[in-house]
Formats: sequence, structure tokens, C-alpha cells
Amino acid sequence: LFAQGRARVSKACYRSCSCMLRPPLQRSAFRAFLGVCLFYPVADAATSGTLITSLSPNSMCQGGSATFTFAGSPAANDLAEFKAPGSITAGDCGSPTGGATTITLTGSSMTLSPSLTPGTYKLCYRDVGSGQTDFIEQTGTSLTVVTATPDRISSISPNSISNSFATSIAFTTPVAGDLVELSSSSTCAGATPATAVGGGTATLTVAHGGAFPATYYVCLRQAGCSDATRQTATITVVAPTPQIRISAMAPTSIVTSGSAQTINFVGQSAGDHAVFSTSSTCAGANPNVDISGGSGSFTFTNSGTYYLCLRASGGSDAAVQSGRILTVAGTGGVAGDPLTYFGDKRAMFLIPYGVLTPLLLLPDVSVFAEPVRGEQEDEQWLGRIVVKGKDDMQLVQVDIKDPRDLLAFNRTDSPIDNAFETLNVYLGPNSDHLPSLPASNEMITFGNGMSMACSKVRDGNPEKAALQSPYLPRREGILLVTQQTRMLIMSSSASEWHGYSSTLGFKHAHLDLELFDMQDAASWGGLLPELWGVKPMSEMGRLMLKGNVSVWEEAEPPPPGNEILSME
Repeated sequence: LFAQGRARVSKACYRSCSCMLRPPLQRSAFRAFLGVCLFYPVADAATSGTLITSLSPNSMCQGGSATFTFAGSPAANDLAEFKAPGSITAGDCGSPTGGATTITLTGSSMTLSPSLTPGTYKLCYRDVGSGQTDFIEQTGTSLTVVTATPDRISSISPNSISNSFATSIAFTTPVAGDLVELSSSSTCAGATPATAVGGGTATLTVAHGGAFPATYYVCLRQAGCSDATRQTATITVVAPTPQIRISAMAPTSIVTSGSAQTINFVGQSAGDHAVFSTSSTCAGANPNVDISGGSGSFTFTNSGTYYLCLRASGGSDAAVQSGRILTVAGTGGVAGDPLTYFGDKRAMFLIPYGVLTPLLLLPDVSVFAEPVRGEQEDEQWLGRIVVKGKDDMQLVQVDIKDPRDLLAFNRTDSPIDNAFETLNVYLGPNSDHLPSLPASNEMITFGNGMSMACSKVRDGNPEKAALQSPYLPRREGILLVTQQTRMLIMSSSASEWHGYSSTLGFKHAHLDLELFDMQDAASWGGLLPELWGVKPMSEMGRLMLKGNVSVWEEAEPPPPGNEILSME
């Protein structure tokens, strides 16, 4: 009976049987009846076609190596092999090919390095653990072998990056589904590419723990593959940029000009690049100005505090440089007796009496001023400001009112509603007098495009506000908007110098000039740009410096007096 085939055995029957069985009879089926062992043949069950329900990965490169993990009911010592569908008949894979192609499982996975040509293959399986000798197609699985492109990535940019810094890298000719990794292994051994690069770029970080510079290799996992193939392109990893490389820079304060300005540095190395950022951590900064020679040209269009961000040669990071802060001023002006300020600088000057001195020469307008005398011989104040167009035609003239009128002021006596109290304003080449403040929403437009608005200036200083009465004239302002700046001409008493209770504050009432949103100030002409240091000092400008000393004083700009421009 045993010759008719292998049979299964009932364990209960086996234990109760008086027969002395020895292998291989233990796998025979028998039945005990009245202590007599009756053997009978039982037909083998076939290997199931659904023992393996899926495998991962389900694709690989031609000639590559992959470890496949099986889901379902795999078991050690079972046999597996990938075969072409044409060699399978009705789910029967025939016999295993043998050799390296047929794998004996040691668990739920198998490592395969087959020489399979591109195409789709089926998984054939033998349930050795159940005593099967067949080789059955697993219906829920298949393997796709794709054509390998071993050197798809031929170049990258940049090809040198900073250590431990996430860098966006551009790769040549990747395709959708490709994955990359930067590895210190020249064979990509152990690499598991996981960063998508199909769009042509990928952000990668290298955490190198050895000496610098270090060479890293581009390892590619081609779309549809499961291995890692070294590409031609390599990348150099350099040490992070130190935060104390630049030991000094000059200047440390400039004006917004809209044009390139030169900044000098100390401590840089060949190949270093820099940029200024409003971020104190240089987040998102891209240093792109070469400062190898000790200087670089930078353009600022907005005022504010800027931090120096440095990228060492060969790096890709942006390291904020400790203590290297640049102040970019967007305002300048003239106040006091008279004093001009620009950012954190100030200078005092004197201009001739009885003539208009050009303070500012802009492409579309020119600003002139004439002083009035103060108490001391070297004390003067601005009493008149005149703005002219390119054709030298007068557009606006603003004068401070006669001190005698200010001392005798009584608002209730004015025959004009909303009359100017501290300013005399004249418009056009004929100096047409503007007796009262226009409505707050009214803008006066001139032929050259300049516009003008008038306003009261409400004091935020409690001490000054407490003195308001019908006998105290209010401060007033004229706002002029040009192509390159906004100018605010304001009336101001000299109370800050002579005290709020002194009549000298009215006697020396004067004009202040504030400038905002200055564009391309380095291209302006006139006295003020020379005093600010953005234009070379002329002999005339040097003579107008108070004390004839062309030295800037480090100081904060004069306080604006807590004015609040109120369009009332």
C-alpha cells in the first residue's frame, strides 16, 4: 500500500496503535481497529496558489539585487522562484530551475540577485513544510523588472555644500519616481535612497562626522527599482560657516538709496559670499555677493536693521556674523539751530543769510532754505523753505510767521476759518498766498507730479498740550510727496531750547524739515547729502559745517517732539 503514494497519519490512531512504526512510516495514514493497524493510502494535497498574498517590493532593476518580503503564509525551507508567464501552464510552474535562481526561504523574506531581463514575472512556490513536491504560481503576486540606467545623474548643482545644513540641490535628467541619497560609500553600500528627485531638485542634509572637506556620492534608486546605484556626480561637504569670521565692517549705517553701496569687511577668506538680511538668524538668506577682496556692493530699498549673513567658500549655509549689524536709515532732516541728522549721525551747519541755499537737488524738485538769526552769533534757524521744479520755477514757499504775530496771537480774532496760525504758505511762481488749511482729504497737485497736503500737528507731549489755549498758536505741517521722497515741513517753537515759559520760544520759532522714504539718496545733490556723508564733501559744504570741522558725531537723531500728524 505504501507504494501507492505518501499518506498522512492520524496522530490519535498512531498513539493507540500497537504497531511499531519507524520513519518514514510516521507520515503514513492508518486506522486502529481492535488493536489492528490498518494502513490505507491518502492522496497528497497540492501547494496552495494563495499561500503568498503579496510581496514587497514588487519591482527591481535589471541586474540589481533586492530583498523581498512575503505576506501570507511563508515558511522556512519552502522554495521560491520568479518565472516568466510563458513557462507556466494553468498555474503549474513545473520544476524549480535550481541554482542561484531558486531560493530556499529562511523566514518570510528572500534576497535575490537574478539575471532577469526586463519584463513581468510570476512567483512560483513550493510548500516544502507540508511535504509538497509541486511548484505552484502564486496568483496575487508579480514582479516587474525594469531596464537599468546606471548613470542617470551626471551632474548636480551646487556640487559643494555645508555640513548639517539642508540644501536644495538640482539634479540633471531624473525622472518621476527616482529617489536619491548622498552617501559616504563609493559603492552606495547600505544606502537606502528615499528622497524624491523626479522634479529635478531635492533638499538634502549631510551629517558628516569626520574631517573636512569630505566627498559624498550620489546614490540613485531608479523609478521601479529597489537598489541603490552610484552615479557619476559627487558632492563635497565642507565645515559649517563660523559665526565670528568677519571681525569688522564699515560703514555700519547708511541710507536707503536704491543704488549699490560698498561695504568693507575684515576677516573674510577667498571665496566667501555675503548678504544682509532683516532676519537675526539669517533664515532664508542666500549670500551671493563675493567679498573675497574685502568689500562688496549691496543695494537697500527699505530702511531697518540688517544682519550680515556669510557663506564660507564651498558652503551652502548662511551664518549670521556676531555683532555685524548695519543700520539703514530711511529718513533724514533738519531741525534746531540748524542740525541735520541722517540715521544715527548728526551734524550742525550754518548757511548764509539773505539768500536761498540749495539743501537738496533731486531729479524732479530742488529744496532751498534761508535762515533767521538766533540769540547768539553762531545760532540760526530755518525761516523759509522753497521748493522748485526742474525748470527752476517755484512750486511752494513756506515761511514761519513773524514772531510778533505769534506773540500777539489770539485765535478768536481771526476773520478766517481754519486759518494758518504759524505758517505762511505761497503757491506757484506768483507766490499766491494760501490763507487757510485745505480740507483734510484735499491734495494739491502740481504740474511736475508733486502733491501737497496741509495739516495741524497735534502734540503728544503732555507738558506742551497743557499749555494749549486760544492764545497759543498750533504747530502746522506741509506734506510734499515727490518721486523720490516725502517731505514734511513743520512749524516749531524754540521752547525745547529756551523753555516753555520763555517768550524766546516764540521769538525764535522756525521750520523743521523731515524726509521719509528717501529713494536713491546717494544720487542727490545739495548741501545735505554732503553733510550726511553720502556725497563727497565740497569746499562750500566744508565751509558751512559749524566750526568748520567735517566730523560726524555719533548720536541718536534729535527727538521729534512727540508730534502726531493729524489730518484734521
